[in-house]
Amino acid sequence: MIYWSAPGDSKPGFEEAVVKLKDEGKALKKGFGFGTSWTNHWVKVDITLPKELRGTKEQVICERFRSRRWVALMGGVNSRV
Repeated sequence: MIYWSAPGDSKPGFEEAVVKLKDEGKALKKGFGFGTSWTNHWVKVDITLPKELRGTKEQVICERFRSRRWVALMGGVNSRV
């Protein structure tokens, strides 16, 4: 996992965040704190699905984060919600 923190209270769009993650992303380590709730942070997570789940309608839900954007259908590569 890597992360990029937007400067100040800026709210960059998805396309900008993708570029920034690629160019400036830092390793995300256990226990890391993102800062105040009004700041914006982007995280890239790469996962490998077991073959038996690829292409199914099963959902991957990351319950640690409380945003609906963390829900994605399995089988999509580079999907965004």
